[in-house]
Amino acid sequence: MTKKSIFRDKLADFVREQVGKTMSELPDKQKSYWMTRYYVTAILAQIQPELVPDDDEINVCHVDDAGDLGADFISKVDNRVLIIQAKSRGTKNPAEDPEAFDSFCEVLNRLKRADEGLLKTNSRVREALSLIDWDSDTFDLHFVTLGRANAPIRERESRGIESSQIIDAFDRSEVCFLDENDLNEKLREAESLIGDSRPSINLYFHTDKGKKDTPWLVHTDELGRRCFVGIVEARQISEVFKPNRLKLFSLNIRSYLGDNRTNKKIAETAIEDNVGFFFYNNGIAAVATQILDEPDKRLLQCREFSVINGAQTVRSLAKAVKRNGIAADALVLVRVTEVSVRRNVDDRDFLDKVTRYNNTQNPVKIADFRSTDPIQLHLARRFERVSRKGKKYWYQNKRDKDARQNKIVIKLDTFARTIHAFRFGPIDMFGGPSYLYDTDNGKGYCKVFGDSVQTCETLTDAEFEVLSGTWFICEEIEEFYSNYRGELVVEEEKRIAKEPEAEPYGVRDALTKWLVYYTAGEMLRQRYAETGRDFSADLGNYCSPSWMDEDSSKREIVREYTKSACEVLLDVFAAERKKPGFAVRRWTRNADSLSEIRNSRALLRESRRLPLLKK
Repeated sequence: MTKKSIFRDKLADFVREQVGKTMSELPDKQKSYWMTRYYVTAILAQIQPELVPDDDEINVCHVDDAGDLGADFISKVDNRVLIIQAKSRGTKNPAEDPEAFDSFCEVLNRLKRADEGLLKTNSRVREALSLIDWDSDTFDLHFVTLGRANAPIRERESRGIESSQIIDAFDRSEVCFLDENDLNEKLREAESLIGDSRPSINLYFHTDKGKKDTPWLVHTDELGRRCFVGIVEARQISEVFKPNRLKLFSLNIRSYLGDNRTNKKIAETAIEDNVGFFFYNNGIAAVATQILDEPDKRLLQCREFSVINGAQTVRSLAKAVKRNGIAADALVLVRVTEVSVRRNVDDRDFLDKVTRYNNTQNPVKIADFRSTDPIQLHLARRFERVSRKGKKYWYQNKRDKDARQNKIVIKLDTFARTIHAFRFGPIDMFGGPSYLYDTDNGKGYCKVFGDSVQTCETLTDAEFEVLSGTWFICEEIEEFYSNYRGELVVEEEKRIAKEPEAEPYGVRDALTKWLVYYTAGEMLRQRYAETGRDFSADLGNYCSPSWMDEDSSKREIVREYTKSACEVLLDVFAAERKKPGFAVRRWTRNADSLSEIRNSRALLRESRRLPLLKK
């Protein structure tokens, strides 16, 4: 039997790996820092990726310091603000302090007052506040602790956020309290999502007593695509959910929002008025790659089943049935559409539209949604032929929980972000993941995997060499940049220690990986524009990763560009920081910053003195 994952143990392993110490050896502030970081990267990045900022930005989001107003972490992705407070507790698992949680529930009020200048706070919090739109943003408040929940805490959690200072605070916010048991469950859910297939399920439909009619309506269009519509009991939804959990929502663009006001009302209605539930609820929409229908058994056998709209209904019904068996009799409308993702482009486009139009409230697409596109399958096949030091590359177009031995992994999402950053700039300056995975003309997906107008299905040898050459140059940039940035941070810290009043260079804030990619790429583009030599052809000469181990001259040229890119960014950052109203987070998300970098004297100076890539 596989041992169940324990959050506390995995956190301890994570800390030892990161800092070489045990949790008990860390001061309280560091315990909170690493617990928050592990929660964000190991759990939220899987369960609610739409809340998680880029890796480079995560460090900026840690605001735990004097004047933090009771928030350890504040981030904003699109219009969703995430606020976390973390409490590390001993192995005796004490009950959490209700007053601490009650205070956390008031954090929005304190932050709002600080934004109005009525409360003092630290610089990291002020920068976070500069991004918040108090009239329209939504707020996710997570209190995570290794202590235990108790009745007063759960009662306070159920009341949600109420604020006279923030319009519609109750409707636009969710607060959740996660104790050690909750964290264990969330961790297992996150781990269960790491796989490359959706579940196949049996779905039994409901018919009214005494009636022998076909248990569903079926519509078949002229292309042979089928859609089944019928009624399913809540107990069926619960039975399907229990073994599959979040795997059911692999194509759901909007993830489950948690026990916010709407979801609690769904569960309450299923318990208190299970007869009327069918009339009050919008129902569930799902897709499956193959459906075998057995009307006599009231059964649909659904291969690769995924709920594309109604995640809130599914999870709320499962919780309601668990809480009170009377909810099992509640009925819900279910629509299942059969569509292949492998037969041809039209089918894949149809699936894209079905999913998107069923989720018009939020157009965000995660990388998994593009995993079966022809271009992604093509890249996976092409990278199988590439190796470094005897290890083959694996282009991971789908998440896979089974680590592949002796493989060098290139993840689809990292690949797309990297190519875009090098060519055009960090995706957060253009709209984030929703922009990157939008297949419309001029959006990120077509720019990375096509000609800006449409997406390619395959690549010529020359096109693949340009893409892979760009990737391997960025791989070398990252390796050198990480060490060089670390040296600059140490140098800056020593300088500040000697001169406490000196202004920091802003190494941590200015030198993000994605901006370094862009700046190095822009220096190369400007250098090649002056000479008239074919930049793409020279990029293609770097398509085999062997140069990173064997050709020191190629490696040295890339490192020269990386070092110069860091110097350019620090120069531009220093100038921008002097402008009124400057905020680091706003600067790293504003496309105008790319113009400042591109047109800076420092970049022009550096690009002119650097060599061309080797042929």
